[in-house]
Amino acid sequence: MAGGEYGGFPGWDPNQGTGYSYEVDWEGLCYEGGPPQSVDNYHLIGALRCRGAFCHTLNIGVESVNFNSVQNFWTYYFSEEQDAEICPQKYFVTGIHLSGSYGDNISLECSKFEDDTSGHTVRWGNCYWTSYFSEEAEYLYLGAGYYMAGMDCRGSYCDNKSIYACQAIAE
Repeated sequence: MAGGEYGGFPGWDPNQGTGYSYEVDWEGLCYEGGPPQSVDNYHLIGALRCRGAFCHTLNIGVESVNFNSVQNFWTYYFSEEQDAEICPQKYFVTGIHLSGSYGDNISLECSKFEDDTSGHTVRWGNCYWTSYFSEEAEYLYLGAGYYMAGMDCRGSYCDNKSIYACQAIAE
């Protein structure tokens, strides 16, 4: 897939790079039976990489931000049999845990942030759902200034994943 079809991020061509002025650092390897993976403070998830059968391994792509995490919690596990899991308003996903066969059960760590400069709580701006992706597409970039706030999945073993992506805005 190329261009706007690639994982829901408009304009991304896997042969040409992102064409945007931001880059992500790849950290956190989530896999079935592995430990929960959380990003460092002052980071938000801006991309995911899906690998292995049924997308059972996820790499977390992070971006540095001026936001300090002030509160967090882990969601209940969900799978293709349940509805999407979205963090509450003003919370962003900062961790992922996969359990069960092929990482079929997913828990998200949701964190609330404050802006270091203003001290204001960070809230959601515009949000959108990405198209579904899996190991066939491999990479999903959310776009500059958009960060993971939820996830949905469908297909056997939660194979196809969609991300709820939101802008992060200090109130």
